Amino acid sequence: MKFTQKLVLAGLAACALGGGTVAAYASASTPAPGSAPAASATRPAATSPAQKPAEKGVWLPIDYTSELVAKLGRDYDTCLKDQGVTFVPETGPAVMAEDGTTPGVPAAGQEDKLARCEHKKVRMPKEMDPRYNPGYDRDFREWVRLLNENGVPVKAVKDGWNYTAAPKMSESKLHEIERRTRIQAFS
Repeated sequence: MKFTQKLVLAGLAACALGGGTVAAYASASTPAPGSAPAASATRPAATSPAQKPAEKGVWLPIDYTSELVAKLGRDYDTCLKDQGVTFVPETGPAVMAEDGTTPGVPAAGQEDKLARCEHKKVRMPKEMDPRYNPGYDRDFREWVRLLNENGVPVKAVKDGWNYTAAPKMSESKLHEIERRTRIQAFS
């Protein structure tokens, strides 16, 4: 069985969100080393330090927990619901519902509603964003190395990393290793 894990909010905390992906709450995925961020609605093209966009939202600390991700994600979802944002079943950057399901992507023509919740959008730690961390490639490779060294079989891929085999440990142990090695690699 192939498990894919985008590092949008650095991964394994996803399991705590009802089996959904943390990526659903994030504004951008974390690319593998050497892959340039693709321009999109959720990940602007890389810019020079003087041209970095003024991004609104809640920047996760590098030592975030799955509980923090879940709380901030619920806050963002509540804001979207309060603004009356509707969703269509489509692939793309989605917002996770409180029950852990992904209803789809916001329907077109709701930019004003989405903008009113921009301040609650969950953002990756700046250390895990190549636009803000000049040593990102090195740090990411170190994280993959540390995960493998600690019994989490992964390999770097275009959008982050994939499991190369099903991890042979409990979810809580997996979360603990992912968090500890993330802090170690990106600090």
